[in-house]
Amino acid sequence: MVKEKFGISSIFEDLTEVHGGWLPHTFGVHVDYFQTYIVTYWNELGRPAFNLGIKKALKMKAHGEGWVGIIVERIRTAQNMADPYIQEAKKYTEPYIDRVAMVTKTHLDKLQERKCQCSSPCCKPGEAYEDREKLFEGILKQKWKIFS
Repeated sequence: MVKEKFGISSIFEDLTEVHGGWLPHTFGVHVDYFQTYIVTYWNELGRPAFNLGIKKALKMKAHGEGWVGIIVERIRTAQNMADPYIQEAKKYTEPYIDRVAMVTKTHLDKLQERKCQCSSPCCKPGEAYEDREKLFEGILKQKWKIFS
């Protein structure tokens, strides 16, 4: 606080020295009064309100972190409980996914022979189907990887 007052008075003295020739004395008095008023207002009303807001925000943050920890733990528990069922479903659906990949492979081979001329978002005009086929094969290779 003392440093702030010293810094403010030092700035005021510098302003008075440098600009004393063209600034009226009343302007300096008004600036000094205004600075004193702002510092007093901040210390009496601003700082307590600011500190109260910070305390409430920290309290809400701590409360939220507690809830997040509980929710994350519940999600992990549910995931661990569901994992055997997911693995079982994966075992039964894997042949069907392989069959879909085999059936669509023939269509992709036919489409590879010609270039794309449509304007859909997945196709760019003139783009070869090879890139999309590689992308599709990559997706099929990663099948069910999300559950692993």
